[in-house]
Amino acid sequence: MAIDKLARAADASSAMQGIRAARTVEELSRPLLGMLRRLTGLECTYLTRVDEAVGEQQVLYVNQDQTELIPEGLAVPWGDTLCRRALAEKRFHTDDVSGIWGDSSAARELGLQTYVSVPVCEGDGSLFGTACGASRERVAVDPEVQPVMDLMAELISKQVAREQRLRQFEDRAESAEARAAELKIMADVTSACLASENVVDVLPGLTETLTVNSHWTAYGFIRQTSGFQPVGIFPNDNLLERLQHVLDSLDEEGVEPGELLTDYGAGGDWLTALMAEFEILPSGTVTIIPAIAEGHVIGGIVLLSANRLTIDDQTLLSAIAASLSMLAARVRAMVRLRSANEELREHALQDALTELPNRRHMLEALDRMLAACARNGPPVHVVFIDLDNFKAINDRLGHDIGDSFLHAVGQSLAATVRASDLVGRIGGDEFLVIVPSNPDVPPEVEREGLYRRLDAAMTGEFLLPTGPLEYAGASIGIVTSEPGESEGMDLIRRADEAMYRDKQRRRRDRGSSR
Repeated sequence: MAIDKLARAADASSAMQGIRAARTVEELSRPLLGMLRRLTGLECTYLTRVDEAVGEQQVLYVNQDQTELIPEGLAVPWGDTLCRRALAEKRFHTDDVSGIWGDSSAARELGLQTYVSVPVCEGDGSLFGTACGASRERVAVDPEVQPVMDLMAELISKQVAREQRLRQFEDRAESAEARAAELKIMADVTSACLASENVVDVLPGLTETLTVNSHWTAYGFIRQTSGFQPVGIFPNDNLLERLQHVLDSLDEEGVEPGELLTDYGAGGDWLTALMAEFEILPSGTVTIIPAIAEGHVIGGIVLLSANRLTIDDQTLLSAIAASLSMLAARVRAMVRLRSANEELREHALQDALTELPNRRHMLEALDRMLAACARNGPPVHVVFIDLDNFKAINDRLGHDIGDSFLHAVGQSLAATVRASDLVGRIGGDEFLVIVPSNPDVPPEVEREGLYRRLDAAMTGEFLLPTGPLEYAGASIGIVTSEPGESEGMDLIRRADEAMYRDKQRRRRDRGSSR
């Protein structure tokens, strides 16, 4: 008997170690299922995943004796399962499966008599699956097992939600990186074609070059908010007005980059009017060289000639059209690239758990503030905060609750300081607060007031997803930058030392209170 107790204690200790170290749903579920089977005495405990849209339930993880009652990976129709019936009837336990749910073919085939089940939800409250136990014998399950299973389901639910958040964050980061890489390639390719920063800068030079040829007359145009506008001097104010509907039609027709729009002779009303106005012979041509970006004309050149275009002319003008369009695409790409880089920078400077600035962000901000101090700016207060007994919270309540507590502390700190102050998480259970000083208030007075506010913000009741948590407070170290002090890390080290002294004081106070 003593050996059995020792074995059970060793098994429980091993399971708790597995639960504390769990980083995935599977790593968390397997020791929990083992503990549940030992607690209930059932043959089999298992976690399922339910796909209501497909109408299927799959067994994810199983803990069972040598009989292998229910295999992992088993998929069954959701409509025939005991889990669906138990959810619908809000029934946690029965030891008379055949009498209550005799219409279940799955239960009959397995010969089940005893069954327990609680739902496991996703982060948004929708059904993820079920945590279950089953046996072919009648087993008297203690009613106190239900709250244990509810807690087990809640732990798994939080891990599911956490993994979903992590996947969403990773997907967004990967998407931003993919967009940035794609736009960078586009920018590199197009920059090799044209070195200019925008289309309007190259149009005057191009039109002048084209006009040097005696039988060409070239005019540039660019799209503005009010419509197409001339670049430089146009010979007639009506030229763009007459071309306006042609330019608009290019958007609708979807002209490809590098494509020319050329008309020969009196082929259309708009061309006939232009030829008459500019005294172009019937054998002449009007050519539009569009700069295309994302299917839209953003500018280009209208080219008038008394002669038809030769093959060499067409090759040259097509190359110009392609270069203009590549430049236009590059300009649009650079705008998107800057946006993508800014998005990546935000991810790089933010702590994913607390949504506060991370260590890198805080160090960069502190260095900038110290540089401002060197230019006769006000000194800077730096606060180093270490959450006392945080490991005990993690060990006692689990990492999910610990993460929730860190998030709650970060939000409390952010709500306590001024808009000009900066709060960040620099690692583990350590936070940093940077506060520009008020030159009209003695530094020691500001530090005392700041200590009181921050201590109050981290002491007392924190509302977590599992309920309220009473917290006795954190260790706080506050220092003020000295004239000429320019290294942020040196200031942080001084604040860390001050925090350690506060931690020793708090320990002495707790000891004397006893």
